[in-house]
Amino acid sequence: MEEIDAFARVIGDFGPPENAKSVPPDVIELYKDYLPPSMIRFWETYGWGNYKSGYCRICDPRPFQPLVKSMFTNDPDFDHQDLTVIMFTALCEMDIWSRKGYGIYVNLANSRVNSQSKIVNPSTGKKYNKDFLIGSKIHGRISNGGMQDYYSEAVERLGKLKLDEVFGFVPALQLGGDPFPENLQRFKAMEYLDFLAQIEPLTLIEITDPEPGAPLGRMKDVRRIGSQ
Repeated sequence: MEEIDAFARVIGDFGPPENAKSVPPDVIELYKDYLPPSMIRFWETYGWGNYKSGYCRICDPRPFQPLVKSMFTNDPDFDHQDLTVIMFTALCEMDIWSRKGYGIYVNLANSRVNSQSKIVNPSTGKKYNKDFLIGSKIHGRISNGGMQDYYSEAVERLGKLKLDEVFGFVPALQLGGDPFPENLQRFKAMEYLDFLAQIEPLTLIEITDPEPGAPLGRMKDVRRIGSQ
């Protein structure tokens, strides 16, 4: 994969974030040691804001730190002190950056997590630079859209979310709920995300190599996150 200016691609493909809010200088300073320079420059230039009509949200990471700590405390591979939430979606997904140089995807709706695996350029044998990796992660989340259709249907039925709200399944999937759009309800984001994190520990998954019948690979459970 060719290394490009991934954040320039974000702006070129999707424009500046909607409903943007300036990032305070003290927060910029606080996260300079945790995030690649390109993410910091994006914050400085465009601030925190939304994409896809509020589905994807480049966010203030500070409110998420207690949640990140509760999910990853005592894990042998993921130190919560290294982790910063850079984006979350209206359907309880989070993109996290580790200052060790890779991204992490958390889906609290189903208690699954996986880490960015393709961090080495096969044509050079060297690691992709951090600016490229984090920008590609942001671009990938916006372009992928995930459960955008569910989101659009929920907005039509329940109204547009406030910035501090998410949609969640009722009952939660971990409690036997069904993943149908008609089962989505509105919740305060931090309260509901914390609730989901308490129901069940995260399970680390990996994507297997492509095989007949699974050209994109399969999701495979590896282990629970936390103390082993």
